[in-house]
Amino acid sequence: MGWLILALMGAATYVYGLTVHATLLCLLVKPMPVLALLGWLHDAPPSEYRRWISLGLIFSLVGDVLLAWPGDLFVFGLGAFLLAHLAYLKAYLSDCRRPALLSLALAFGLGTTLLGILISSGLGPLLV
Repeated sequence: MGWLILALMGAATYVYGLTVHATLLCLLVKPMPVLALLGWLHDAPPSEYRRWISLGLIFSLVGDVLLAWPGDLFVFGLGAFLLAHLAYLKAYLSDCRRPALLSLALAFGLGTTLLGILISSGLGPLLV
């Protein structure tokens, strides 16, 4: 319960910081919910799944901070989130009994549709 309270306090303080435009406060408390998740996960029994999820949360935390940091660190933040998602994928594959092919097909179809909508309306400077 303590981890949940810490996460909620961090989230509430972050929202407060946004409303009063306190950039430094936001930068300091933004990682609190993810740190609380890491603390909660640390209490779980050790396993390969826990290790990969923890690594993913650490990369997510780094990505969050890099994106919030004043300066042009967007690409590094994006890279940290890519590594986080690869760690989450490894965790899933370490615990998966069989692939969820229907869910994969649905996600691929939805992703392709959304990408098509984005491309059709023009990506401007994001077009590679």
